[in-house]
Amino acid sequence: MKQSPAPTPASTRGRTVKERDVPRTALFGEEPALFGHVAEVGGDVVAFALWFRNFST
Repeated sequence: MKQSPAPTPASTRGRTVKERDVPRTALFGEEPALFGHVAEVGGDVVAFALWFRNFST
């Protein structure tokens, strides 16, 4: 499991993200923010899970 500190306002300054880029980079970027899993039975998708990491203090 890869572990890294959560982004802070200082580490996110200067970054620009366009709406059309969010889904691809969120799921398929170098450091995805969203994760998805599917369950199959007999080759048919019967369930899915879409999740993300979130830490609250």
